[in-house]
Amino acid sequence: MATVYVSFGSNLGDRASHIRNAIDLTSEFISWQFITPMVETAPYGKIDQPTFLNAVGKGDTGLTPEELLRALLDVERKLGRTREVRWGPRIIDLDILTYDNLVLHSEVLTVPHPDLHNRDFLLKLLCQFFPEWSHPVLKKNACELLDDLTTRMPTSFKNENLRRVLGALGNPHEKVKTIYVTGSSGKGSVAAMVAALFNNNVGLFLSPFVCTSAEMVMIDGKQADLSSFKQQVLSVAKDLNVELTPFEVLTGAAYLAFEKAKKEWAVVETGIESQHDATNVKKHDISVVTALGMDHFDLFPDYDFYLRELLNSLSGPVISLEPLPGVDADVVVQAKYGIEDSQITLDGTQAYVTGMGTVRTRMLGLHQIWNALLAGEAYRAATGKEPEFSLLSDVVLPARIQVVRKDPLLIVDGGHNAPAFKSLVETINDLGVNPMRIILGLVKGKDHEVALSYLKRLGGQIFYYPPFSDRALTELPGIPTLPNLYEALEEPTPTLVAGSFYLAGPVLRYFNACHLG
Repeated sequence: MATVYVSFGSNLGDRASHIRNAIDLTSEFISWQFITPMVETAPYGKIDQPTFLNAVGKGDTGLTPEELLRALLDVERKLGRTREVRWGPRIIDLDILTYDNLVLHSEVLTVPHPDLHNRDFLLKLLCQFFPEWSHPVLKKNACELLDDLTTRMPTSFKNENLRRVLGALGNPHEKVKTIYVTGSSGKGSVAAMVAALFNNNVGLFLSPFVCTSAEMVMIDGKQADLSSFKQQVLSVAKDLNVELTPFEVLTGAAYLAFEKAKKEWAVVETGIESQHDATNVKKHDISVVTALGMDHFDLFPDYDFYLRELLNSLSGPVISLEPLPGVDADVVVQAKYGIEDSQITLDGTQAYVTGMGTVRTRMLGLHQIWNALLAGEAYRAATGKEPEFSLLSDVVLPARIQVVRKDPLLIVDGGHNAPAFKSLVETINDLGVNPMRIILGLVKGKDHEVALSYLKRLGGQIFYYPPFSDRALTELPGIPTLPNLYEALEEPTPTLVAGSFYLAGPVLRYFNACHLG
């Protein structure tokens, strides 16, 4: 017998009656242990339709996953459901959420439900009534997934409401100096390195997270508890009758935490490269620009527009990795330094920098040495002191060309644009470990042609697996899709997983490789 979690939904006719009838009919092949009360929820995906009643049941079945799917579809047909519009109104909707701890991706069925971690109305029921439930892929319970859902990347550009809320809270964002880190690739690495050069005596804001939302805000090198600060932000927003996005709530809470900790400096990685992003709720004291290349095709129509938005977001003295069109940067790092005698191994990177000596990092790739030099210039601009690069020797972030396993080799990288793929391919070639089997996953808005043009240079066979995101590309024409990601990762084959943090994070959690200390 297998333990299954199934969701019930209806938004047409006598909704409660439809769900009760579905429970009766499914009882013929599922022995129900518990079914939650019905709750009213807003429509998901297609919002111009009636509200739903939803419930979630836990039970045991002797059917296989495919047999269970056919039985549920048969119940839907008996109750009069027709499928005409995706996410449209329906008499009854029955979905398999999880089936034991099975991970399955076939032509007819994906288990766990591929969009479950984005559906707050189901996660709330699982969190409240089934605390024992855990997502087989993401390795988190429903309460943790709910928290993650409120701290993801911003989905819209606006920060006037956040300014109003922060103003009512005494403008905590104006009481801390900020080093703003933007660019297309390497922002997280540079931000973490700047913080390390301060000996972590700063606030640090990273976006997005890879394994858990707690990665995003650090104070003195430790994850910050933002629960009380989020409540303050939400309470004031309610008093002012303004609505904040989850990312704005997180940003406001971070600034409250930095002020409470009396941090002189905060290092802030931008969410999306735009002056309207919540991270630009204030004018920054120093701006740092990493490697450039088109990103977010779903948000920006072309590279010129993207670059213009990025450059307009800068404030204060500007330090850049490479020359910026129309911007007189204080320091252009690639023009100032020379690198030679680089050594890249599975344990890290080191290189001799002209006039400075050897710089080392646990992160892989020559680009990380350039990131270290960029971080050093930011520190020098902020403090007037020379950076102590030995402080960077232990800086490491998840899914930045991360070696998860050495035998057989498994490398996981979340980079998703041209500069990131270029650095990834160069690093793999420097390591001399190709050809490797490549598992690629991309979300919408990323250039799959660029990704493939770089990855094909590694000479290994390329497979596709959709990232665990509602924005995932479901397939790539001409690239075979893996039926089961985790079975493939257990095979004794050197493998590279690349293309998305939404794919990298679940893989790292599966191998318990999120904690890198």
